[in-house]
Amino acid sequence: MELHTPTTLLLIVLVSTALSVTLGVIAWRNPSELALCAAVMALHGLAYALLMQRGSLSDTWTVVVANLALSGSAAVLAEAVYRFQCRAPPRAWVWTPVPISTLAAAALLDHAPARVAVLASLLALQSGVVLHALWQRRRQTAGFGQYLLAAGEALVVLIALNRIRPLLGGVWIESHLFSVAFGQAHGFAGVVPVLLLIGLGMLSMVHDRAEVALQASRASERFRSEVLDYLTGGQALSAVLTRFALGVERLRPGCWCHLVLKPAPARPLGAAELPALPDSSGVAGRVSEGDDDNGRQAAEFVARAARAGLRHCIRRPLLASDQQRLGTLLLLGCDEGVAVAEGTAADDLAQLAALAVERISDAQRLRDSERQYRELIESANEGICVVQDGLVCYVNPKVRELSGFDDAQILGHPFLDFVHAADRPLVQRNQQRRLQGESDNLRYPVRLLTREHGVRWFELSGVPLEWQERPATLNFFTDITDRKQEDERVHELAYHDTLTGLANRRLLLDHLELALAGNRRHGRHGALLFLDLDHFKPLNDHHGHHVGDLLLVEVARRLRHCVRELDTVARFGGDEFVVLLGGLAAELEPARQQAAQVAEKARSALAEPYRLTTTHDGVVGSVEHRCTASVGVLLFDGPTEREGAPEGLLDQVDAAMYRAKEAGGNVVSFGAQPAG
Repeated sequence: MELHTPTTLLLIVLVSTALSVTLGVIAWRNPSELALCAAVMALHGLAYALLMQRGSLSDTWTVVVANLALSGSAAVLAEAVYRFQCRAPPRAWVWTPVPISTLAAAALLDHAPARVAVLASLLALQSGVVLHALWQRRRQTAGFGQYLLAAGEALVVLIALNRIRPLLGGVWIESHLFSVAFGQAHGFAGVVPVLLLIGLGMLSMVHDRAEVALQASRASERFRSEVLDYLTGGQALSAVLTRFALGVERLRPGCWCHLVLKPAPARPLGAAELPALPDSSGVAGRVSEGDDDNGRQAAEFVARAARAGLRHCIRRPLLASDQQRLGTLLLLGCDEGVAVAEGTAADDLAQLAALAVERISDAQRLRDSERQYRELIESANEGICVVQDGLVCYVNPKVRELSGFDDAQILGHPFLDFVHAADRPLVQRNQQRRLQGESDNLRYPVRLLTREHGVRWFELSGVPLEWQERPATLNFFTDITDRKQEDERVHELAYHDTLTGLANRRLLLDHLELALAGNRRHGRHGALLFLDLDHFKPLNDHHGHHVGDLLLVEVARRLRHCVRELDTVARFGGDEFVVLLGGLAAELEPARQQAAQVAEKARSALAEPYRLTTTHDGVVGSVEHRCTASVGVLLFDGPTEREGAPEGLLDQVDAAMYRAKEAGGNVVSFGAQPAG
C-alpha cells in the first residue's frame, strides 16, 4: 500500500506540535524533564515542516537545517533521559553527532546515498545512547514508561537501519527525494508512533516517578513516626539506631545502612571492633562507636565495605541542634544507582538519625541527672517532702526517720495534719506565698507532730516547683529542737534568776520600760513593790546557805501567788525582791488602794511560818523559820522626767523600803506620789 508522503509529513508536524504544546503546558506547571521532551517534539515538528517545503525552499533549509533539528532533538532527548536518572550524560556521544550531521548534510547535498548513510548512522548512534541509559537503570526506574520510551528509540534505530539497508544491497537512490526506493514514505509513517511512544513514555516515567516519590514520602513519614515512637519507649540508643538502620534498608531495598557514633563524653575512645559486613548469611552490626571529627572510623568502614562489594557510598554527618558532630551516617550499595537514589534522601535520614541520637542522649542525661538528684535527696541529712494541693506527695527517708511515720501514714495526707495547731495558720500562709514565688529565702521555726517524740521544733524552708506538670512546693525540714532548747536555756540564764526562776534585774528593767510606755498610751498607773526579808541572815548562819536557798525559793512561790499573771516578780539578789504591777486605775487614789492591797497581801503571805525540808547525808530533816518582809511601794504613771528613770524609780522604791525597815520591819511604806 502506497502512502501519501506529504500527508504523512503533515501528520508528523501536527502530532509533534500537539505533543510539544501538551508537554510544555505540563512542564510549565511542574518543571521537569518534560520541558526537554517538549523541546524534542518542537524540533521534530520544525524538521518535518522544513522537509515539507522541499522544492519550495533551498536545500540549506530543507536538508541542512532539517537534519540539524533532527540530530538536536535526539541529543536533547538523551539529556532528558539522563536528567531523569539524576546523572550526567556522555555528552561526547550525545552532542558530537549534531555538528557532524550538520556538516555532513551541507557537504553531501549532491551525494544523497552518502548523506543518508551518515545521517542515519549518527541518529542510530544517538538513539543507542538513550537505549543504553534506559537499560542501565531499568531496575531503578519504576513503571512501564521506560519501556515505551525504549520502544520508541528502538523504532528510530530500525527506521535508520531501514534507510541504510537499500544502500547495503547495492540499490541506487532515484533523484527524487520521496521515491519509495528507500522506503521514505514507510519510514516517515513510522515517525508518528515514535513521537507518540517517546512522548507517552517520558510522560509516564515522570508520572510513575511522582507516584513512587509520593509513596516513598508516605513511607518515610510512617518511618519517621516509627522512629519518634522508638524515642518514647525508653530503649537504649544502640537498639533504637539498629531499628532505624533496619527500617532504612526495608524502606529502600538495595541499600545498606550503618551509623558510626562519636563516643559519649563519659566514655573514653576505645578500639571498637568494626561490625560484620553483608555476606551470604545476612548482615550484622548497624551501629558502631569510635568516629571522630575527621571520620576516620567511618572511612575505614567504607574501605572495608568496598572490599566486600559495597562500592558506592553516601556519607552524611550527624549534626546536633548546636551543630556539634555526633557521628556519621553511611548508606552503601552495590551499584551507583542505589547511591544516587539514596543521595536525595540522605540529608533527611541524617537529620532524623541525629535527632534520635540527640533525643536519647538528652533523655539519658536527664535520667542520670534525676538519678543523681534522687540519690542526693534520698541520702540527704534533712527531711525533704513535696506538697501539692495541701497533700504530701513525696517524702525522703529522713522525713520518715524524723517523724516516725511510714509512707502509708504520710503520703496523700494533708500536710497541716502534721503541724501543731498553733502554727497551722503560719504554715498555710507561707505555703501560699511560696507557690506565688514571694518567699524564696523564707526560713522559719515551726512545731511538727512526731509519732514517738511528740511535738518537736523544725526549721522549715522550701521553693516552688512543678510536680507532674502542676505547681507544688519542695519543703526542707531540719530538727532544731535541741537548738531551740539551748536558746531557751541561754535566754533563761540571761533574763531569769537561776535559783528561783524569777525575772532578774535586766528583765525587770525591760518590763518597766514597757509598763511606762503602756501607761502613757492608756493613761493608767503602775506600781513597784520592793521587798526585803527581815531576820533572813540568822537562818543562813544557823542552818547554812542551802537552807536559806530553800526559803528564797518558797518566798518566790508565795509572791507569784499574790500577783496577777501580767505582773512581774523579780529577784534583785540576796533576799531582795521587786514586784511590778501594771494596768492599775487611771485615778491616783484607786490606784494607790490597789497597790496597797497587793502589798499587804504579799507582806501577810511572807509572814506565814516556813517549814523547810532538808536532806543531809541521806537524812531527811525539817526546819521551821519565821521571817517577815519590809515592803516599799511606789506609784508611777507615764514616762517620768525624773533622772535615771526607770533606774530612778527603783531607787525611789528602794528608799521607801528602807523607811519600812527603819520603822521596825514587817510594814508597808509608800514613796512619793506621782504629780497630778
